[in-house]
Amino acid sequence: MKKLLGIVVLGLLLSTSVNAAKVKVKEKGSNYIFIKNKRIYNKLEPVLPSKVIEIVNDYCSSKNLIGFYILVKGRFTDGIKIRQDGTGATVFNFRYRYFCAASSKEALSLFHADQSIKSMIKIYPGGLNSFNGYLTDKSQLIGDYYVKTTNKEHAKKIKEEEKKQRLAEQKKRQEEEKKLAEKRKIEEEKKRIAEEKRKKEEEKRVAEKPKKCQGDINKWTSCSYTWSNGNKYVGEWKNGKQHGQGIHTWSNGNKYNGEWKNNEMHGYGTFTSTPGFKYVGEWKNGHKHGQGTETYPDGRIIVAIFEKGEIVKKIEEKRPKIVEKPKKKEPKKQTPDDNKIVAAASGTGFFVSKSGHIISNHHVIEGCDTTKLTFKGKEVVADVLAVDKMNDLAILKANLVPDKVYPVATEDAGLLEDIIIAGYPLGKKVSAAIKTSKGSVTALAGYGDNYSEFQTDAALNQGNSGGPIMNQKGNVIGVAVANYGKKAGVESFNFGIKSSTLKTFASANGLTFLPPNNRELSNKDLGKLITDGTVYLECYMTVAKIKRMIAEEKNRKAFFSEYQ
Repeated sequence: MKKLLGIVVLGLLLSTSVNAAKVKVKEKGSNYIFIKNKRIYNKLEPVLPSKVIEIVNDYCSSKNLIGFYILVKGRFTDGIKIRQDGTGATVFNFRYRYFCAASSKEALSLFHADQSIKSMIKIYPGGLNSFNGYLTDKSQLIGDYYVKTTNKEHAKKIKEEEKKQRLAEQKKRQEEEKKLAEKRKIEEEKKRIAEEKRKKEEEKRVAEKPKKCQGDINKWTSCSYTWSNGNKYVGEWKNGKQHGQGIHTWSNGNKYNGEWKNNEMHGYGTFTSTPGFKYVGEWKNGHKHGQGTETYPDGRIIVAIFEKGEIVKKIEEKRPKIVEKPKKKEPKKQTPDDNKIVAAASGTGFFVSKSGHIISNHHVIEGCDTTKLTFKGKEVVADVLAVDKMNDLAILKANLVPDKVYPVATEDAGLLEDIIIAGYPLGKKVSAAIKTSKGSVTALAGYGDNYSEFQTDAALNQGNSGGPIMNQKGNVIGVAVANYGKKAGVESFNFGIKSSTLKTFASANGLTFLPPNNRELSNKDLGKLITDGTVYLECYMTVAKIKRMIAEEKNRKAFFSEYQ
C-alpha cells in the first residue's frame, strides 16, 4: 500500500512540476511563435500548459488569427519504445512551433512550407527512447499529421463542421445507394420482361401447327401426342419423354404450360385447374419448388417460396377488397379560390443530357410556381436553370436519368428539308400519347424577318410549344413555337427556333450537347427516341395569377380551356 501511495504522489508531483514549469518564448515570426517548455503526453496526446495556450492565443489574436499546432502520429517500428512513468503519462522536453492562421488547412500549409529545423517536431531523448533526431515527412516513423488548435471556440466550430460533413457524406452515400437500388430494380424488371417474352415466343413456336408424334418414340423431338385417356401433350421430347418446353392438357381440364424434364414439370411454368386455381412459378421433379404465385378462386393471391409442393416461406398475401357501392352525393357548388395552385397550362420539352437537362420554350414555363414533367407515368418536378426571353428558350433540369437523349445538329436546317415535329398538342385532351407531324422547311426566316427562326408547313397546335423539330437522323434542328404570329393574321404557318440559336444559348449557360448522328435512323429507332426523349410539361400556378396573365395583352401562354 505504501509503495502504491508513493507512486500516486510521485505522479501528482511530476504532473504539477511539468505544468508549472517555466515557459520560454524562443522566437516570434509573422505567422508563428516558437516556445520551449516541458509537456505531458497522455496516450500520446499533448496536455498543453495553460501558460502556453494563453501566450499563443494572445499572440495570434493580435494578428486577428487563430493559434494552431501540428501533431504527428508515429508508427513506432524497429523496436523503438516509449517508457511510461507512474502517472501513465510520458514527459518530453519539447521545442514546439505554434502557427497563427485563419484555418486548419492554412496552418498545415505553413508547416509543410517551412523546411527549417525549428518547424520540425523534435523528440528529446532523455532516456525515454533510443531515437535521437527529428521526425520529418520523409522519416519512416511518420504517420498522419493532425492539426490542433489552442482556441476552444474554434475547436468547437471544427467539431460542428466535421459533424455536418459526416452527415452530408452519409446522406450522399444513402442517395447513391438508393439510386443503385433503383437502377438494379429497373435492370431486373427488364430481364424479367425479356425472359417472359422469350418464354411466350417459345410457347407460341411450340403451339403453332404441332405435328402428330409418329414412329419410334425415342426419336420424337417436337410433336403432339394424345393418350387414350384423353390427356394431350404438345411440345418437345427427348428419349421418349416429355422434355423441354411443352403444354400438357389433362382430360379433366387441368393444364400445365412450361418446362419439362423426364416426363415431370421442371423449370418455370404455369399450372391452371378448372375451379379457377392458378400457379405461376418454378417447379422441380413434378412439384412446386422455388418462388411462385398462387391465385385462388376467391381472389386470394399468395407469393411464397415452395419446397416439394409445400409453402416454406410466405412472402406476400393479398385478399380481395370488398367494395361498397358509393352513396350518391349532391354536387357542391364550387367557387374559385384565387390562392389555390392548379395545373394551368401545358407544353412539351425534350432531354438533351443524361443528367436530366431539358429544353423547352420560355413561354411554357413563364409565371409557373412549379413546373412538372411526366416521366414513366410519374410526375417529377423540374427546376428552371436559365431562360432566353428574347428567343423564347428555357433550360430545365429534373432529378432523373432519361433512357434517350436528343443530339443537336451542327448546321441549321436547309430550305425544303424534310422535318418531323414531336410533342403533346392540345395537352392530353385528345390522348396522353406522344404525337408527331411531318413537313418541310418552307422559309429560312420566321415571322417579321426573324432570322433566329425558320418557317415550316408541319402541323403545330397549342401544347406543341417547346417540342423537338428533327430530321430523319434524329438530330434536333429546331424548337417548336406553336401558333406564333396567329394574332397578327398569319394562318397555317408555323415556326421553329433554329438549332444555332439554341446552341448559342446553351453554350452561354455551360450546357453541351451530344454530337449529331451521321446516319439516318429507321422509323422504329426514331419512334423509340421520340417516345423516350420527349416529355409532357405542366405549369402550376395560382388561380389569381392565371386571371392576371390572361388579362395581359401580350400573353403567349396556352392556358387550359376551363380558365379561358
